[in-house]
Amino acid sequence: MDEQLYRSNFELNCLEFALRRIHLMSMPRYLSVVIGNRCNINCPYCYQAKTGESLLEPKELGEHLRRELAAFYPFLSTLRVQGGEVFLIPGFEDLVAEVSSFVRRPILSISTNGSLIDDAWAEKIVGIPFQGVTVSIDGATPETYARLRRGASLETVLANVRRVQDLKVRCRSALPELDFFFLVMRSNFREMPAFLRLAEDHGIQRVSFQILLVDRRNLSRDPGLVGEVDFAPDEVREMYELFRSVIENQGKKFKSINVSGVHSLFNAHGLETGFLQEDRFSVYPDNEGYGREVPGQPSGGALAIAAAEGIAEQTARPPAVTAGFQPCPNTWTLLYITETGDVHVCFMAPPIGNLFESPLVSLWNCSGAMAARSNIVNGSYEAAGCSKLWCTWREGRKGSQVLGATVREMIAEFRALTGLALRAGVPAMQTGDPTSLVTPVRRMLSERNQRIAELEWRFADLCEKNRIMLEAADKRNQSLAARVNELERVLRLVRGEEVTLASHVVFRRGAVEKVLKKIAIGGAVRAIQVFDRAGDALRRFVNRICAW
Repeated sequence: MDEQLYRSNFELNCLEFALRRIHLMSMPRYLSVVIGNRCNINCPYCYQAKTGESLLEPKELGEHLRRELAAFYPFLSTLRVQGGEVFLIPGFEDLVAEVSSFVRRPILSISTNGSLIDDAWAEKIVGIPFQGVTVSIDGATPETYARLRRGASLETVLANVRRVQDLKVRCRSALPELDFFFLVMRSNFREMPAFLRLAEDHGIQRVSFQILLVDRRNLSRDPGLVGEVDFAPDEVREMYELFRSVIENQGKKFKSINVSGVHSLFNAHGLETGFLQEDRFSVYPDNEGYGREVPGQPSGGALAIAAAEGIAEQTARPPAVTAGFQPCPNTWTLLYITETGDVHVCFMAPPIGNLFESPLVSLWNCSGAMAARSNIVNGSYEAAGCSKLWCTWREGRKGSQVLGATVREMIAEFRALTGLALRAGVPAMQTGDPTSLVTPVRRMLSERNQRIAELEWRFADLCEKNRIMLEAADKRNQSLAARVNELERVLRLVRGEEVTLASHVVFRRGAVEKVLKKIAIGGAVRAIQVFDRAGDALRRFVNRICAW
């Protein structure tokens, strides 16, 4: 069933690409995942900030992510895993074990600096086997390598490459296919011929050259990187001649020399770039050889696997439906996931979603993915997020002419294949329900975090209200205490404690009357009248005594 699903999906995907379908019944054939940014070396031009982020940590989340990825394994030609440095990221070994147990086909491909491939890892790489291993080597001399790839040794990396190559020979295994990657900049482009000799000496059949890109990500850490891409006209001409020389003279010794990002620089200086054959390659090493003239052809390591299993012969490659060039296949064939969870249909395009918010399966046909396919079909490459610097697929639709008869034949084949896929029980195709494939733990965590934030706000609001209530109660208590003091003073006054007798009796009639009226004590007026009569009697008594 696994092989049947793979072959059916392979053919269906080729047809959907050729027919320019926007909503796809097929699943992606390439899945590229940046599992983290932890690394053991410090390249000044690296685009990643080494924050230690990882999609596989904590362990529980890593397990759920691997389950989401596992839903794609039956359909994949290649699962590309990179970092950071993959061998340094916790959870990578578990991922390797799961991939090898779920799928018999070698689909796992990695990108590495090569410094941590010990005997144990070499045995796994060859024994499983991996489909491909890309080793980044940006200098052909120990001095240049040490300056650019700080913390690593060229001698150590090459020894590890030899370890894997020797083990392949002993095990009589053609896999994994090792390839070298070279980032081109002002300070190292003159070492390209020596780099190719180094690759040839170590049995490498495929190499890639890519021009250095500087942006806010790496410039923020090293502003001096601008000098590595500020080529003078004579340097551009010198690099141009070097590329012509290595491709014409040394290129025959390799299966492929993949070049990206260079054509724009040469074209800007009026230099012809057809010899680079850059338009035959997309921005992914795994898509290498996905030619415009033969859409749907497996490539690189995938082509070797397809040939080994007879898939290439059993799969009728669909003819082109247009006379002329074909559009970029990336949005029809791959998903790219960053260490932050962002999901792209090409690594230079804007994200179409985030797997922390949506199941990965649902993003394959989300509005962003379908919009990218639609833009490419209509030639709107800028709207699709394509980079003119990195990829010449953006010019692929020029001069194309639809071949009606071919389209009609392919539609009939497409209908037959979709029916076969549905009968085979492909979950994502049959039910359209992503929850049947993945655990919604990331959405639950997102909802949990929102709930925590809400509760924290409510707690803070309650504390603020409680503070206001306490302050009001304290003021009320102070007011009541003042009132009690006032009443106690009045009580003493009523009892006569504030009546003063000097040489003769003097009643503070006005003060007493005022206080008594203020507090409205019952009988206050009558008491004043009694005091008046007593005072008059007392005065008459005193006057009588004086008269005697």
